[in-house]
Amino acid sequence: MIIQDQAPRTTDSLSYTMRNVDSISRAKYMELLKSTDLLDERIIRDCLGDLGTLFTHWLDNKDFREFITPLMLKAVQDGRYDARLFAEQMDYAVYRDNDFLGSFLQYGTHLLKIFVLEKKEEDRSKPLRVLIKEGKYFAYFDFDKKNPNDIKKIKEIDQNRAKIYLGSIIETKKRVFRLYIFRAEKDNIPYKLRVPAIFIEGREENLSLLEKEIEKNPNLIYYIPNKHDFNIK
Repeated sequence: MIIQDQAPRTTDSLSYTMRNVDSISRAKYMELLKSTDLLDERIIRDCLGDLGTLFTHWLDNKDFREFITPLMLKAVQDGRYDARLFAEQMDYAVYRDNDFLGSFLQYGTHLLKIFVLEKKEEDRSKPLRVLIKEGKYFAYFDFDKKNPNDIKKIKEIDQNRAKIYLGSIIETKKRVFRLYIFRAEKDNIPYKLRVPAIFIEGREENLSLLEKEIEKNPNLIYYIPNKHDFNIK
């Protein structure tokens, strides 16, 4: 199913081809669910990542989302499906529905914004591990801690997360980002900057503020004074 899903997305296939493949795959999955619990990690094991990829595309379909969401939620509450993955998938589906806008999603998984400073052309031939270790990153929490409405939304997010056994969104993202940076510094991380609970906003070529700070501090990982204050160093 994952091979069929990816095939039209790696070519110049028309969008209707992708929609047709998605429709067929969703129908197959819903039929398989009648005989096998494909939301139980003990069953799908190494296919959990593939399932996440499929859901990224399928959750765009309103009917499928209404069908699968309560089943996924129950699987999370029963301890059969990873709550972190569920939170990320649910938030991303809503995010796409709203034209890729918004940070205050149900589980807050888009609240920490991370930018990667665009690499120079001559650097792009370096191995991925080296690019990660030498990368310049720029991260901040996308809310105003002096705005009572923003603080209220954070509290609501934490309440939603507590219902699926997840901790505070702020502390969770700090911890996961610390772990990523630690691994990158130890040269012990072979994948790009995308880990559970962190959403990558994209690449920015003209972050003049960031560039000035990097000039002053070549070892900068992330820093924005005043407006945002996510700084664990």
